[in-house]
Order: sequence, then structure tokens, then C-alpha cells
Amino acid sequence: PPIPPKAAAPTFTKEEELKLTKYKKMKKMNLPEAAIRNKMKQDGIDAALTAKFFGETGGSKGGPSAPKAKPKPKWPENLKRKPEIKPSRKMKNLQWSKVDPFSVEKSIWKECDDSRIKIDKKELENMFGQKIIAKKTPKPGSGSKKKKETKELIYILEGKRSYNVEIFLGRLRLDP
Repeated sequence: PPIPPKAAAPTFTKEEELKLTKYKKMKKMNLPEAAIRNKMKQDGIDAALTAKFFGETGGSKGGPSAPKAKPKPKWPENLKRKPEIKPSRKMKNLQWSKVDPFSVEKSIWKECDDSRIKIDKKELENMFGQKIIAKKTPKPGSGSKKKKETKELIYILEGKRSYNVEIFLGRLRLDP
């Protein structure tokens, strides 16, 4: 069997060559392609030039190492969507596992008809809503925030001389 010919290496302009020298070194050191792509993105290299560097055609962004977005699954045909309840304040987190809509058919929730159930939204908010903490306001007349008036002290002796006098008086014993 004949060996398939290798794809021709893309040709770059002088300006592109200067931009890509750093990334060629990274490729030569066998760094992962994703790491090189991330660095190119951080450095502001154009997506088309990145694709050209990795030998992609059509200038597609991402390439083989890019994560593919999962398509959203369809909603089961015989299951009605529940109306979404928007509380007026932030609620406490409930630690529960959501039931997959496709597994509802095989569970007890299939038989539950919640259209007849009346929900008191205000009571739920009072029970499970996060407490609103009011900011403390300073009481009028409390001078805790105000600066105290400092009296200006007048020193007769210098600090060092005053210290020496204190030491002398401490050693001197006087009878009362």
C-alpha cells in the first residue's frame, strides 16, 4: 500500500514567523497542544493564525483539543414543565438531588398531580428565606466615633533627662 503524502507545512509571513517563534519552541519541547493554545490566546494571537499554526483548515477555532459542548437533552414529551417560583429574597440552600426528567416516568413522582396543591409563598419565604441583617446605625449622642480632644502637654525636661530622673527617684528610698 502506498504511504499517504504528508500535508504541506503552512507558510507564514515574516511578521507571523516572529510572533510564532515562542510557540514553535513550546511545540518542540512537546508541551500539550491545549497549553500552547491557551498561551497563544493569553498573548492575543488571532484565532485564524492559531489554527494555521496547528495545521487546521478553515480557520476553525479550538480544533481537536477543544472541549465540545454537550447538546441539551430534550424534555420528555408526556411531562409538563412546572411553573418556576421566584422568591422576593434570597433563600437558604437545600441539599438535595434533582430528579432527572427522564427518570420521572419510572418513579412515584409520575403519579403526583401538584396542580391542585396550593403553596403559600410568603410562609415558605419566612421559613426558608435567609435572614436580612440590618446594618447597625450609630446612636445619636454616642461619641465613640468622634475624636477625643487631646490636651497639649508641656514638657519641662527633655525625654532622656526625664527618664534618668525617674530611674534616680526609683532607687532613692525615702522614709514616710
